[in-house]
Amino acid sequence: MTSSIFKDYIKTLFPEMNYRLGRIEDGLEKQITIYTRNGVKGLFFFNGQPSQLLPITLTITYSKNYTETEQETNKIFNALSQLNNINYKDTVFSVFPFNDRLPVYIGYTESGLYQFAIDLDVIYNK
Repeated sequence: MTSSIFKDYIKTLFPEMNYRLGRIEDGLEKQITIYTRNGVKGLFFFNGQPSQLLPITLTITYSKNYTETEQETNKIFNALSQLNNINYKDTVFSVFPFNDRLPVYIGYTESGLYQFAIDLDVIYNK
């Protein structure tokens, strides 16, 4: 599992969003930027299967309206937190909020678009 494969999957859930890997495009509304945190962790067992961990952070840049951006971020967070045993491109994965953290407000871009961050752990096996 890579951050690129995860991006491809969540595009099917939120097709109205724009997607980036590792770089926010300032001025672009309705944007999800995906970052890998600390790379892929070692092998362990999850649900009796050998598995690995892909720790990721999503930055949601939605609009110049704080409330609208917060609501959209929570919608995305809630949908992703429900992903369990998803089979996509020969990989089975589940998504968990990192340390049970809720989305965090991180500020706004130079163009005034509000941003939130979502930290997730993607546990996967092939």
